Amino acid sequence: NVFHAGDGNLHPLLMFDSRNEEELEQVHKAGWDIMEICAEFGGTISGEHGIGEEKREAMKMVFSGHDLNTQQRVKSAFDPKNLLNPTKIIPLPPEGADKLPDSPPTVLKRLGGAEAGGVAETIKAVRTAVAEKKGIRIAGTGTFNGLGNVLSKESVVIDSLKMTDFIEYDQDNQFITVGSGVTLAALQEKLGQQNQWLPLRPPFGTTATTIGSIVATAEVGPERLAYGAPRDMLLGLQYIDSSGSMVSAGGKVVKNVAGYDMTRLLTGSMGTLGFITEATWKIATRSEICKQLSGSGSLEACFEAGLKIVNSNLLAALVTIKPESGQATLQVGFEGLGLVVDSQIERCAEVMKGSGLNLAEAEVYPIVEGFLAPAFASIWEAPFVFQADFVIKHGAEFVGQLSQAATPAEVLLDVAGGRIYAGFEALTGNQWSALDGVATKYMGHCKLLKASEEFGKEHDLYGSSRPDWRLSHMIKNALDPDNVFGPGALPGRV
Repeated sequence: NVFHAGDGNLHPLLMFDSRNEEELEQVHKAGWDIMEICAEFGGTISGEHGIGEEKREAMKMVFSGHDLNTQQRVKSAFDPKNLLNPTKIIPLPPEGADKLPDSPPTVLKRLGGAEAGGVAETIKAVRTAVAEKKGIRIAGTGTFNGLGNVLSKESVVIDSLKMTDFIEYDQDNQFITVGSGVTLAALQEKLGQQNQWLPLRPPFGTTATTIGSIVATAEVGPERLAYGAPRDMLLGLQYIDSSGSMVSAGGKVVKNVAGYDMTRLLTGSMGTLGFITEATWKIATRSEICKQLSGSGSLEACFEAGLKIVNSNLLAALVTIKPESGQATLQVGFEGLGLVVDSQIERCAEVMKGSGLNLAEAEVYPIVEGFLAPAFASIWEAPFVFQADFVIKHGAEFVGQLSQAATPAEVLLDVAGGRIYAGFEALTGNQWSALDGVATKYMGHCKLLKASEEFGKEHDLYGSSRPDWRLSHMIKNALDPDNVFGPGALPGRV
């Protein structure tokens, strides 16, 4: 056997003579038995290489018939004529049927589901809304209620606040499954007891933000440089679809290529594809110390130093610039072992000095909150909040062009992520078009995270139309054909 101990990935090597039919049959049976054992222990049937014709029927070990029919609808959105490898991944339905029967997984026993707190009640509420031909707006604690375009039809609000179960926590294997109504604060407190955490600090989301909203919005701060985004940490989830049925996606292992990656499809879907009821996360050990070093100077000098740091072998967790009053402040965070962080701070200081910046003393900051929460809170106070993503080398130019399109009250530039956040006290349609034009100029795109209701009724908060929107609309139509969840919230008002 070959075993990737770090990610729990097993490669059984069975030596046999393929010319011997009896040995071949024994090996096929052994392969099936191994997959059953993996599923019994909460694993999956494939960690690499996907599912071909040989493993196709084994998909029933880990997914229900309804799960697999849902995956088939995703395939149909991309391949409506079923021309591309039609006999791979998803088991074929019985002869004469157009879909698989809705039976549970034959081996894998998933925890949570409809038995978890608040889920049965929510299933009933979803089915009632569908029967009454109403839309559904999903809510948590209310942090991101205004995100997305204004809804296009009468909708009821269904919240996740009763879904607060801690369903499964395995500190040794570093994963946790929680209800979507669990707040980030509660999750971090639980994990902190074992010196662990979920390495996410969503911008504009306080620690009162729910886990469901973090998945739905996929919001991630500048720490993405070190830890990745929500989609990178999410191992599995369960959600209620527009038929009021439960759908399971992913699992609780790091490597999992059984079927289509529905977890990432739901991540960032803004509550438009289904009601997320629980999520399984990959978690991490907390850093020994977190320190930030800041330097002030011109915007150009700060950006020059920031790019050098990003492109060096320094292990920065985040690199941001805050422009104000003709000057700017570069802030760089390092997180890890004390000796390593101190060494990195010293080397970072040399880079900053080389760009002519005036340095402040390095400061320790808390691991869960980080040091950017006050800056994000200040931006969020503005009536209009703008976010743009672009090629990172254009960061300083983008900030300059931003003020020509509309005057921001406050700005924060994520150097490594190629992202800018800005708050505006007021914004006209022409100014919004100008901001959208700046993003397009620098090979990026933008959106308004926050706007007045009147503005939202007249303008698409995702800017000018893009070709990739069509793909989002196709998936929406495949998974929510009656447009139940967040009707009109997607780019293009779909």
